[in-house]
Amino acid sequence: MFTVHCESHGATVLLWPRNIEAIDTTADGLSVRWRCHCGHRGTWWPARPAPVAGAVS
Repeated sequence: MFTVHCESHGATVLLWPRNIEAIDTTADGLSVRWRCHCGHRGTWWPARPAPVAGAVS
């Protein structure tokens, strides 16, 4: 299991390995393309720190 931020839910969701659509090695590191239970798709970059809620950049 792993967690991601789903834009459709507007929240962190818990996903299972079956939600993984692809795992790629890129010049920027490992990327995991996932599909939420609601159908929203996204990419998780495990080596990057998670964004901090309310942080100003």
